[in-house]
Amino acid sequence: MNAYYKSLSTYLYINAFNYRVANLILGYMDTEMNKNINLPFRKENPDVIAEFLFKKRGTLKGIYYLPRYWLLIKIIVNLLPEKILFKIIKTLNF
Repeated sequence: MNAYYKSLSTYLYINAFNYRVANLILGYMDTEMNKNINLPFRKENPDVIAEFLFKKRGTLKGIYYLPRYWLLIKIIVNLLPEKILFKIIKTLNF
């Protein structure tokens, strides 16, 4: 999805189309489907995400990490060497 977002954004920019494109990277949501599942990170209420998106509907463009702590997780994962990352993933039983 990230590659598609970047390609689409680039295409629209190069061809001077006036469209906004947003890439929403969502974390764990507190829904019926996963209510009994223990997850390593806090679940976010979908209503909070929906309210954020509704407020930003006129200016929504770019990459959004929701909840915002997912950006920190992404940065940490990108900085870790693969061997250490694989060891952590194996320990957490993903």
